[in-house]
Amino acid sequence: SLELLLIAAVLTVILVLYFSISAKTGIWHTVPSHMALVMEFNSIRKVERITEKMADSGWKDLFQADIFEKCRQDAALLQTLFSEQSIINDAFEKGRMLSAYSLNDADSLHALFVLELETSFDLNRALQGNTRTQKYFPATFHKHTLYTVWFPKEERMVVCQIDNLLLFSRFSYLLEEAITQMEKSSSWWANRKYINELNPDAVLRLFLQPEA
Repeated sequence: SLELLLIAAVLTVILVLYFSISAKTGIWHTVPSHMALVMEFNSIRKVERITEKMADSGWKDLFQADIFEKCRQDAALLQTLFSEQSIINDAFEKGRMLSAYSLNDADSLHALFVLELETSFDLNRALQGNTRTQKYFPATFHKHTLYTVWFPKEERMVVCQIDNLLLFSRFSYLLEEAITQMEKSSSWWANRKYINELNPDAVLRLFLQPEA
């Protein structure tokens, strides 16, 4: 009947909206489609502890490569910035973090990082009361505030908080690309196939996009 058809149509619209909104707020939806490599850490601190105890020289050599070393340095810089924030410490200890790489020379192997927090986070308040540095400058991109934080030795980190996701990178344009990606209705990385063929409980998973 016409009434049943209308109900079915309304339910279809609701389901489409639900799944599109859910996908857009997921951690993988932040990764721009042109990224060639993504590392997924299920506790980056656990990965660090395992690496320190690793006996296999081949794996040790791999984790001492430039891309892993810069990943550790960038993540450590953010950890020192928010060392007094329990929600950030908990995320590094127990949460999930993505580091995405375009592998372009301009990025110098520095990543776009996305850290998944248990709840939303007041980034502005955390920076206002920060004891590590008070040298930070806000800028707006697509209604989101990006903070460029400066450290001694001319080091910098750009950070942005969207819902329960904390985005950070050495380069602001990587965050801008992530924000632009989140505004899209689809994402290559969020919809990629075969993800569950790699153990979802592994502390570290690496994903490649050969076309990129």
